[in-house]
Amino acid sequence: MRINLGFSIECVVATERVWGVKSKKLNAQLGFPLKWKKVTSSVFYMDWPILFYTSPIKVVLMKFTSLIAFVLCALQFGNAHAYDPKATIEDLDSRLAKIGAPKINGTDTAGDKTVPALFFGDRKINNNFDVVDAIRKAHNATATVFVKDGDEFVRVSTNVLTPEGKRGVGTQLARNAAYAALSKGEKFCGAVDVLGTMFDTCYHPIKGADGKIIGVTYIGHKK
Repeated sequence: MRINLGFSIECVVATERVWGVKSKKLNAQLGFPLKWKKVTSSVFYMDWPILFYTSPIKVVLMKFTSLIAFVLCALQFGNAHAYDPKATIEDLDSRLAKIGAPKINGTDTAGDKTVPALFFGDRKINNNFDVVDAIRKAHNATATVFVKDGDEFVRVSTNVLTPEGKRGVGTQLARNAAYAALSKGEKFCGAVDVLGTMFDTCYHPIKGADGKIIGVTYIGHKK
């Protein structure tokens, strides 16, 4: 269903299939403009088990069905577009900054790798998931802290899952547009494939006391 109320919502409603009413006739009966698309999947409809023979009742029930579908579409639209990646990563950075200044101190494991140990204040971030999980809870977002290891950025704290359903600790940031920006000390926001799934993302470099890049923060909202 496509409804223009200052913004665009597109969902599919199978009212034509449920009621056996042609689209043009249905539009006239509903009394407000709708564009119906006949498809076979992703349908919203209410399937009434009773046959109604009187047209006025059919019209009332069709209007009720369409109203329910509109509410579902509106909720779906709102949930999908209510996030702000820049605000989410600012929250992640703020939570980490409150713990303390970032620094590297020794090494630690990340998956099957040995990488620099990233600290904020006295808290080691490697294999600590409190902050990234708090971001998921607050923003319904994926979040990661990477440590810089040579030319690579390695996930040491993350709620991003691998295809096997495990946290992606030890996996590396792909050589993509985000990597190119971060390697120059720049921030990046945009659509990125993260372990096989597209996200609206933001990445910020983490810099030590000497101004050198020692890691990266990331957040992503699934597209």
